[in-house]
Amino acid sequence: MRTQIINLYYEKVKDKKDFDNDYENLDNNDIGRVYAFIRRNRIPVQLEYINCLTCEEEFHKVDTEADIILLYGDNTCREASYYISENLKQRKPNALIGLTGRFATEAGDPILNDCRDMDFILMEYPEYPFLDLIRGIEEGKTIEELGKEHPHIKTQKYREGKIFCNTDINLFPWADRSYLRYENGMTAYLCGSQGCLGNCSFCRISNHNLKWSGRSPQDIANEIIHIYETKGVKFFALKDCSMEDPGDIGKERLKQLCLALLEYPVRFGFRGYIRAESFHDTPEDREIIKLLFEAGFRVILIGIEAGNDEDLIYYNKRARTKDNEEAIRLFREAGIDPIYGFIMINPHTTADKMKKNFEFLVKYKDFHLDDYINALRIFYNTPIFHQLKSEGLLEGSMDYKEYYDYKFEDSYVKTVFDFTREYFHDKKELTVRDLEFWDTIHLFYRMKSTVGDLGKVDEAMEELKVKLADRMAEYFEPLYMRCNMEECRNNYDMFKEDMVKLYEEAENLKLRLIRINLKSSKVI
Repeated sequence: MRTQIINLYYEKVKDKKDFDNDYENLDNNDIGRVYAFIRRNRIPVQLEYINCLTCEEEFHKVDTEADIILLYGDNTCREASYYISENLKQRKPNALIGLTGRFATEAGDPILNDCRDMDFILMEYPEYPFLDLIRGIEEGKTIEELGKEHPHIKTQKYREGKIFCNTDINLFPWADRSYLRYENGMTAYLCGSQGCLGNCSFCRISNHNLKWSGRSPQDIANEIIHIYETKGVKFFALKDCSMEDPGDIGKERLKQLCLALLEYPVRFGFRGYIRAESFHDTPEDREIIKLLFEAGFRVILIGIEAGNDEDLIYYNKRARTKDNEEAIRLFREAGIDPIYGFIMINPHTTADKMKKNFEFLVKYKDFHLDDYINALRIFYNTPIFHQLKSEGLLEGSMDYKEYYDYKFEDSYVKTVFDFTREYFHDKKELTVRDLEFWDTIHLFYRMKSTVGDLGKVDEAMEELKVKLADRMAEYFEPLYMRCNMEECRNNYDMFKEDMVKLYEEAENLKLRLIRINLKSSKVI
């Protein structure tokens, strides 16, 4: 039985010579764990990475003699998964090919409708369903027989009643990273827990009533140390939905993780997610935040989402504006910069809500352009998707392929949405430069935690962040505070010119960071 796993990713490649090599610098903890799990069960399996943007050129990586191929990818990789399925079937009609991941779990039915050459969907988490599928085929069962009897395998014929495979994370091995070559500045991704105690209405895991399960702090620390000792990586992104879950027990667990890491002689750097309402101005919480700093956290990601309570309630967030403000203050005072997800516009947004959102961004000197223009992304089959559908606010073309085909209750908000799409989205220059600056920011935080003293570069970066925030506050003020879109249109060229200059400053800082890193001779 020949089996292959293919991780589909989406990344621009500068040179065709990189087609066969760029995957070596990528890290996907999810697919690495599936690969390790299947191998642990003594099943031969091959792993490949294919860039969705160049899948035709990279099709030679597909094992056209394989009996089973599992693809892993999100919505950006949808067309690539269809292309691979169709072309594989032309070469080997009896091969079985399927898709897994968060996107496939939510949109399995329309995916199978649109790609009849795809045989199955594995519901997350796919480790045990994939093992059962391989063993079932080895025993002589057909894919439809497996689809009929298995609760986590969706097929062309059997789709109803399939559920999320909610497995304890401690039953899985560490992700296999043997196929990766980390270069200077790379980040390793790992999960200390799975499941989420939040229930955000826009989230793709809110449908599944997932039980939270978490690894021991020592096991997480051991994996971090192992990755460092075998790959030389010193910066880690924790993919837990919220690191401090579950509640007070989770915060104690987070404390113990920091203490375990501090026992090791090498200092690491980290970023991870927390929920704002979990931390308060108490001695106990201040101690945990202080330990996070000492362990190597210089940045934390918080799902702030809005600057007004009405939107937070609409998103089913537990936090309120006062909780978000308190969390930002506590982490900043400890030397950890909060970076947050933020949604400026949704179908029920009013001019007053936009004003409050804007005032929040200005108050906390937000320097990320996307936060000023971001509209709610509607994921297929989420609670908010079904709510908007019942309210008649989804456009007729809205399906699993689209995120923004919805109606607005407020006519001015609709014109703001159209304006931001016209001037800032679809790979417009400022949007691209904002994303590139985000890469520089993450490099900056990596180096602050792993290299240490950045000298004048640290001061220059902080000044640049303030200049970006002030310029965006000035430009968007007419749009959100005075409902004067025409003024924004008239001032756009000057705004763009000023922002380009600031982003060029960021590029110069990035070069200085790289030189500091090379001089330090430390792997970050």
